[in-house]
Amino acid sequence: MEESEENNDDGLEDASGGVMVGEVFVNTRNIDDSTLKEWAEDRSSWTKSISKRGKKTFQKVLNSISFAVEESPCEKKETNRDSGVAMLDEATADFNKVAQAVEMKKVKLDDLISTEESYLEDLGKIALYYEEAIKSKEDPNHPIPMPQGLCEGRDLIAFGNIHQIIDFHKLYFTNGLKNANNDADKILELFTKKKGDMKIRYGKFCINKPKSELVMTQFQDCYFNKLESYLRQDMRLADQLIKPVQHLTRYNMYFKELVSCCEQAGQKEEADKFRECSNIASEISHNANDMMTAGRIDQFPGDITKQGELLHRGSVFCKVPCMDRRSLFSKSKPTARLEPAHIFLFQQAVIVCYYRVRITEIGNRDEYRYWHKFLINKMQVRDIARGGNEMEFELHDTIDNVKKESTTSNQNLTITTNTMEEKRDWVTQINKEIRGLESLKGDLCNPRKTSVIQN
Repeated sequence: MEESEENNDDGLEDASGGVMVGEVFVNTRNIDDSTLKEWAEDRSSWTKSISKRGKKTFQKVLNSISFAVEESPCEKKETNRDSGVAMLDEATADFNKVAQAVEMKKVKLDDLISTEESYLEDLGKIALYYEEAIKSKEDPNHPIPMPQGLCEGRDLIAFGNIHQIIDFHKLYFTNGLKNANNDADKILELFTKKKGDMKIRYGKFCINKPKSELVMTQFQDCYFNKLESYLRQDMRLADQLIKPVQHLTRYNMYFKELVSCCEQAGQKEEADKFRECSNIASEISHNANDMMTAGRIDQFPGDITKQGELLHRGSVFCKVPCMDRRSLFSKSKPTARLEPAHIFLFQQAVIVCYYRVRITEIGNRDEYRYWHKFLINKMQVRDIARGGNEMEFELHDTIDNVKKESTTSNQNLTITTNTMEEKRDWVTQINKEIRGLESLKGDLCNPRKTSVIQN
């Protein structure tokens, strides 16, 4: 019997009528073709499903495996070297900044000393003018005789108290700065001790400055130019006399720069010391400017420099009594109007001035005209004015009669401020001076009691 084999996709049929489906022998005598076809389709779907599941499983295995690539010793060494170089570069940059700040601080301190020495030389040139002017005034045979109009006292106005400023720097201040040897503590100590002296000397000089400029202008051609040629000076006296005012502002400028240098160098304590020096220098400079303003008070009776230190000033309004007449047929009613004013608080007096801004070709100019003077030892402050306006306070004379130099008809003024803070500031500061003077009186009248308390 011939045996024939036929390869089918669905199985292998042998002589016994069976079919091999995979590895299983199936008897096909009782199985029809449709059943075999279903089995073949099931087999194909199983194969595809197993293939998909195998791919997914293999992908999960791959994802679960982490590959850690370890750097070689050479690569680790190179990485460490790069980070170390970066840290070194950063430290070097910080060090250079600190070194530059320290060097700049030294430069600024040297500039402060050199500027002070140069200023002393300028004061010496002014002293030459001053001494020669005295000689030309006293010696009738002097090559440059002083004009008659200048001899009558205007020469004193021209120079003011410049000799006091010269002596102050020559004998004390310039040497004090040099002997401090750039030490912040010693510089601060010097400015603290000499602050009062500088305020008095420069304040008096600045008060006289407008009058000095007027005299210099009047006698420039007929006298001061000739004196300049005789002394062979390369700068006019009028220009030299501006330098004391200019020099005051330079102290504050230097100290601000020193504060910045010390902060950059990490020297906090020195920065604090120079900051205090800056505050003192600024206070002296502002006082000089305020005194120059006080020197422009028109019609002031007496010497403004004899009122003590100028402590505070500011613009306010004063109530001025007036009559309100609404028509020709109605009765006049007493009322008050607000007059612009300016108050100067000195150690010994409160000076009230009329105030106005005059518009000129070169700009606005503040003008002050004397109104009334309250003596600190003969005045009272009422912090609540009549009428209960919280922005107002009153100044009262305690003397029986108002002095003749006063232009007011009564002995009190009602002051109106713009804010409550301004009002409290004025009342507090004036009362402080009044109480301080009363306390001084008590100490002078009872010296034994004071000494016992101190012991």
